[in-house]
Amino acid sequence: MPDDRIAAQGSLTRAEEPVATHPPSGVEAAFTSSQLGIALLDVDGRIVRANPSLTKLLGIDVGSPIGHAAVVWVEDDDRGKFNGALQALRNGEMQRAQLSVRCRKADGRSLCVAAGMTAYEAAGSRGIVLELQDVSEWRRSEDELDWVQSHLLQHEKMASIGQLAAGVAHEINNPLGYVYSNLGTLKNYVCDLLQIAGSFEQAAGAGRSDAALGAAWQQVLEKIDVEYLREDVLALVSESLQGIQRVKKIVQDLKVFSHTDAQELRAQVDLHAGLDSTLNIVQNEIKYKARIEKDYGELPMVECVLSQINQVFMNILINAGQAISDNGVIRITSGVDGDHVWIDISDDGGGIEPDNLKRIFDPFFTTKPIGVGTGLGLSLSYSIMQKHNGRIEVESSVGEGTRFRVRLPIKAD
Repeated sequence: MPDDRIAAQGSLTRAEEPVATHPPSGVEAAFTSSQLGIALLDVDGRIVRANPSLTKLLGIDVGSPIGHAAVVWVEDDDRGKFNGALQALRNGEMQRAQLSVRCRKADGRSLCVAAGMTAYEAAGSRGIVLELQDVSEWRRSEDELDWVQSHLLQHEKMASIGQLAAGVAHEINNPLGYVYSNLGTLKNYVCDLLQIAGSFEQAAGAGRSDAALGAAWQQVLEKIDVEYLREDVLALVSESLQGIQRVKKIVQDLKVFSHTDAQELRAQVDLHAGLDSTLNIVQNEIKYKARIEKDYGELPMVECVLSQINQVFMNILINAGQAISDNGVIRITSGVDGDHVWIDISDDGGGIEPDNLKRIFDPFFTTKPIGVGTGLGLSLSYSIMQKHNGRIEVESSVGEGTRFRVRLPIKAD
């Protein structure tokens, strides 16, 4: 603990309530009896006066904070933003600041507080009103909720992959099937090529004339279609490489999609690449019922957790596919609106009933048969968008289709 904090706290004890000599009234009564910890600071951030709730909150004597900088009770990691808010208030850049910081009590315990700072000027003096409220319990509850939500999100990811498993296996088996077949044909071609090489090697080794070599070549042509072999062997290799790339891409996309978000940080990402990656995973779920039409606009790189946004895209795309019975269209468009980007995913399926439209973001609400949906997909998508300070909007007409719009800030707040 820094020396200035030690000097400020010394052998401080828990707060003792002051004995009032007369009943306080008006503003004095509000200051004294407030459940919020309140301190009046001078322009340098030193405490001029503190109410009983503040000294009780910090576990110190009633008069002990007077004359000390308020920042000495703030944990080292949060001092920068605390001082930054004070500086902004002093310079008139803002009238009020609100932030969350960790404070150190006199007994060494740490607590999370919501701090409000308001600049004031009265009777020729300037200063700052500091309000502190202990939100440690709320913070713990929020952390627990985040933990539950993170695990629900991971569960939903695994459920989505489980739901799509047969389709993904089919998408992998297709290229693997023709790669396997191509390798069998390629084996025969290699045998033919070795036979050609062997014939010429034998003719050359016997010292035969050019005429004899020509005759040997004619014999080869009678047995093997060399021109066809020359063209097809390259096509086989190219097709096989494409198939292997297809398998590699699907496996790579699955790996990215199933990643645990707790280990991820926001980064500058290409949302179009995320959409294409997600379409790659859900392709088998959609391609037999609808065609995909893409009309991508020019999007900047966006700061977000891509795997979480991909989860939102997947939930919307799966719902779109399930809303279409046959020969439908899923259209994806994108664009920029000020400091936000937007992605529209629309379908021409059956639409959503008005009563259901009000509830689609409720946890566990689903109109799908048992075993088809968990009812968590759109609820978690809504939460993901809230965490990204974005929005997810929906419009639907029964019999005409549904449009979802995902709006994300370009820069994370």
